[in-house]
Amino acid sequence: MKHRSFEISRRRLLQFSGATALASVSGQSLAAPASDPRFLMIILRGGVDGLTMLPPTGDPDLAGIRGQMNEFPTIPLDGFFSLHGAMPTMGELWEQQQLIGFHAISTPYQDRSHFDAQNVLENGLAHPDGSADGWLNRALALRPDSARRGLSVGAGTPLIMRGAAPVGSWAPSQLPVAEPTLVDRLIPLWAKDPLLARMLPQGRELQAMTGGMGGDTSSGRMAGLLDQVGQLMARVDGPRIVAMDSDGWDMHGTLLFHMNRLSADLDQGIARLRSALGESWSQTAVLIVSEFGRTVEPNGTGGADHGIGGSALLLGGAVRGGRVIADWPGLRPGDRIAARDLRPTADLRGVIAAALADHLSYSPTEIGETILPGFTTANRLPELFHRML
Repeated sequence: MKHRSFEISRRRLLQFSGATALASVSGQSLAAPASDPRFLMIILRGGVDGLTMLPPTGDPDLAGIRGQMNEFPTIPLDGFFSLHGAMPTMGELWEQQQLIGFHAISTPYQDRSHFDAQNVLENGLAHPDGSADGWLNRALALRPDSARRGLSVGAGTPLIMRGAAPVGSWAPSQLPVAEPTLVDRLIPLWAKDPLLARMLPQGRELQAMTGGMGGDTSSGRMAGLLDQVGQLMARVDGPRIVAMDSDGWDMHGTLLFHMNRLSADLDQGIARLRSALGESWSQTAVLIVSEFGRTVEPNGTGGADHGIGGSALLLGGAVRGGRVIADWPGLRPGDRIAARDLRPTADLRGVIAAALADHLSYSPTEIGETILPGFTTANRLPELFHRML
C-alpha cells in the first residue's frame, strides 16, 4: 500500500550571529558570551545507506526486500524508524531529545554521480556546475570575523569551504612539528607578499591552538579526530563553523560489515566530541549528511549501488530532538524512482537553511540570495533548534 506510514510521519513532521573568539585583554580572558553557537558539518563521502543507518523498521516491506542485509541490531526510536545498533551514543541523544533523523531526503540532484552529487551538496545550488565556492564559505564571507570562525578539517579543503572567506585548515599529523618560532621568523620575510602576509599569521594562530594534537588512532579514525575537533571548538578563541569528511561509505559489497565498523566509529566520535565540548555542547549543532543514498534492492555482493533518496542526522545540545521527520514514500517498486531508488520527499536544503537561520542567525535575504541562491527560505523546516539566549 503506497504511503503506508504517512500518518505516522505526518505527526512526527508537525510535532554565530553573536561574537565568537574573544581575545585576551591585558592578560585576562573575557567570559564567553551567552550566545556562542557552534556548527559542525560532517559529510559521509560515498553515499551512506539510509536503510541501514536509519532503518524504517516499521515498514512491512523492508525485511522482504533487504533479506539478510536487514539482519543487524537496531535501536527503536519512534515506533517506525530505528537507529543502527552500533550507534548507542546517538540512541542516548535521542532519549535526551538532542537528535533528529531525516529520511527520504536528498539534495536537488537526481542522478548517481559521486562528483556531481557532492558538488550540489557543497555548492548550495540546484545543479553541479556554476559555482567555484561552497555555501559554508559564502556564509562565512558575510561575517567580518570569518577567518577565526571557519575551519576545514582534513588533508584538503572541500568545496563547501572554498571561496572568498579565508578559513583555517587543519589535519592531524604524525610528522614532526615545526619549531614554534619558525612562523614568527617567516612573517617579516614575506610581509610584502599579498597571500602569505595574510596566511602566515593565521597559520601561527592555528598552530598555537593545535599544538600537541596528533593523529589519535586509539579507536577509529573519526573517534580520535572528533575528540580533537571538540577540543578546538570548545576553546574561547576556537573555530565556530567547521566542516569535515568521513570516507568509506560507498558500499557496493559487504555493506553490513562496513556499516557496523564505520557507524561504531562515527558514534564513538560523537561521544568524544560531546565530552570534549563540555558546557559548549549546549550551543552546538552537528549535521551529518551524504551526497546521496543507495538502492533499495541489494546487489549480488551483499551491498547496494548508488541511489537517490537517503537519510541525514541533526544532533547536539542546541537541537530540539526526539523526532524523525519524514514523509515516507514506501519501498515497493511502484513507490520508488524507476523502481530502483528511494523516492525523496524532502529537500536537504530545508535543513541547511534552518541551521543557518535558527542556529547561526543568518537572515532570509542572506540565505536566499547569497548562501543558498535560488532556495526559498519559506521551505526551511521550523523549530529544529532551541532559541539561543
